[in-house]
Formats: sequence, structure tokens, C-alpha cells
Amino acid sequence: MKLAINTTFINKPKTKDDYKKICGSFENVEVSSEELSKLVQAGFAFCPQIKNNWKKASNFLCSDYLAVDIDEGVRLENMLEHGFVKKYCSFIYTTPNHTEEDHRFRMVFELEETITEPVMMKQAMSGISKKFGGDPSC
Repeated sequence: MKLAINTTFINKPKTKDDYKKICGSFENVEVSSEELSKLVQAGFAFCPQIKNNWKKASNFLCSDYLAVDIDEGVRLENMLEHGFVKKYCSFIYTTPNHTEEDHRFRMVFELEETITEPVMMKQAMSGISKKFGGDPSC
């Protein structure tokens, strides 16, 4: 999968300075979904491939995945039984704010074709987010 990874920071940034550091430290890579899963388990952030190592929408180059952040309304075990998820989801992982009471997780779907147009990426992310009630800001 074509994406960018940031191995300079583990889990979510806590301060604005940390956020600035993480946004400017991504490296474009190609990894398998299994390799990405291991990187995520180690706490590393990922995003679509970008120009200048800087994570922002105007630097979008391409992506071989879609991800949906679920922050409320659905329990992980229920999502694991969803037919579309069972058939197409590459992997699911809980995010740092996940608790037994408030399930928070991300689903990653590997694409058959690379998305290279920013408008198409935005539409695809919006569509998959709406399908599952995901966080629209992602």
C-alpha cells in the first residue's frame, strides 16, 4: 500500500508543538497491510502519501487505503460482524482513547486501485465514513 508513515512520534501528540512536529515528519513508503498493522501497533501515525513530508490536504499525492475512525455509537464486536467489514476490511485497531465503555477504533481498507486525485480521495473518505457513522473530520 502506498502511504506515508511517521516513526518519530508514538501515539497522539499532546501539545501544539508535538502536533507541528508530527505533521512535518512523514515519509512516503509502500508497505503491505500486515506491515502497516505492525507499524500501527507500535503507535506510529500514517496518512496518504504527501509532498514535502508535510501532512495537509493540499500536499496529497496518492493513497492505497481508506480508513474510518469510529468514536461513538458502535461497539467493536458489533462492527466485526458487519458483512462489508468481514469481506473488505484489512484490519481494525483500537485508538488510544478506547475504553470498555467508549469504543474508539479505526478500520483500514486496502484499495484495489490507487487514488491519485484529491477530490476522489475526499469523496471516497466521506462515503466510507458515512457508511459506518465514522468521524467526518477524518
